[in-house]
Amino acid sequence: NMDKIGIILVNYNAYEDTKECIDSLKGITYPNYDIFVVDNDSQDDSPERLQQIKDIHFIKSGRNGGFGYGNNIGIKEALKQGCQKILLLNNDTTVEPDFLTILNEDLEDLRIGIIAPKILNYYDTHKIWALGGEMNWPLFVAYNSLCDQEDRNQRIKKKVDFISGCCMLIRSEIFESIGYLPEDYFMYFEDLDFCLQVSRKYELWVDSQAVIYHKVSAASGEDSPFQLEWVNRSQIKFMKRYGPQRPKYTQHRRQLYLRKWARIISYLMKFDYSRAHAIYKGIKESRK
Repeated sequence: NMDKIGIILVNYNAYEDTKECIDSLKGITYPNYDIFVVDNDSQDDSPERLQQIKDIHFIKSGRNGGFGYGNNIGIKEALKQGCQKILLLNNDTTVEPDFLTILNEDLEDLRIGIIAPKILNYYDTHKIWALGGEMNWPLFVAYNSLCDQEDRNQRIKKKVDFISGCCMLIRSEIFESIGYLPEDYFMYFEDLDFCLQVSRKYELWVDSQAVIYHKVSAASGEDSPFQLEWVNRSQIKFMKRYGPQRPKYTQHRRQLYLRKWARIISYLMKFDYSRAHAIYKGIKESRK
């Protein structure tokens, strides 16, 4: 079964990463794929440089509408060009040559709607960054499984609650029956929202035999203010969308806000005003 697979990369001011990702994709064993690079309104010279690359479809998004917006432009173009499966892949990744062959075989199981590989840390390849994920409803968040644990090469192929948007192979009929990635988050949580919608009809699986590497942001120990604002904003949006139908919603919502205010206070006590303000802004903006 050699379906044509559309591989979607979204670029924003990151020519070197995107180029390295494309170069690694050109070494894969799976024969039937097209690469679609969506430039999300980069403010540097990466669009001009990417347009020079042969054998890719280059698309300008026109504005930076966020992660879901950029990916959806690529998905729609790939479907128009007859792709039967869609691979969403972060542009700051590199891949093992056989990863797509393995994932494509996994999707022969018709229960599975989305399949994901094992994602290792690009800078420390013995460390796992994600192997699927678990949902934590009281905190309205999903966690990457085995994140930061040593990779022991154990064979894991199983159903999961959550798959990171960093890498997901998706059956194309999902976009017809369920829809595209939600675009109203801008950043963070759109992959979780999408997984929840897909999991009503299909299963989500992960296969550790397929392997890619992700440039886990070196600064992820201390979250950047940009990240803090958008994570908090998107988490509250997600909570308001899915929380009210969950048990103990009022209690969990109160605890979530208390946690956020406690983090603001702890940043203020360290005189870290930019991070404290970023969380506050995320809470405030989520009300809109």
